[in-house]
Amino acid sequence: GDGRLALYVTPDEVLMAVPASDLLTRMWLLKPGDRVDIALSLELDIETIAQQSGAPAEAGAGQSSSSTYLSTFYVLQNVGVAAVLGDSGATSTGGLPGTTQRAATEAPRALLLTLTPQDALVLKYALDAGGIQDVMLRAPGVEQPFDTEPVDAGYIIDRYRIPLLTR
Repeated sequence: GDGRLALYVTPDEVLMAVPASDLLTRMWLLKPGDRVDIALSLELDIETIAQQSGAPAEAGAGQSSSSTYLSTFYVLQNVGVAAVLGDSGATSTGGLPGTTQRAATEAPRALLLTLTPQDALVLKYALDAGGIQDVMLRAPGVEQPFDTEPVDAGYIIDRYRIPLLTR
């Protein structure tokens, strides 16, 4: 009744603000009630991963001898958008009572997402680790997870049959 955005949160969810760094959010194309997928590009350190998992450190196909490589993957799928917040605190809320509409000239600063507590921790870890997020809008009513493979240099080389030059 007070128009707070937390009304979008169910008892088993939390509301998390993430930077409005992706193009869909920056262009004000997202609105409350949208469902989105969050992809992340992250530098992965093979040696650290191996130490934490107990597995031997091996470079994948197409990987250099460096211990780090860039990988892109869906970190979360079918996430609810609660609001997009602008510079002055104005929001794009779909006209909820007690909220203001965004000014046409202001840039969004944050995207408010409804997540399970565990998914919020996963996203926080990925962003704190320097991951670059991108948000992808789902078609209305599409809720099933997409079956995708993480993409790295080896994947690109294999998929597009890029010949590797050796000297």
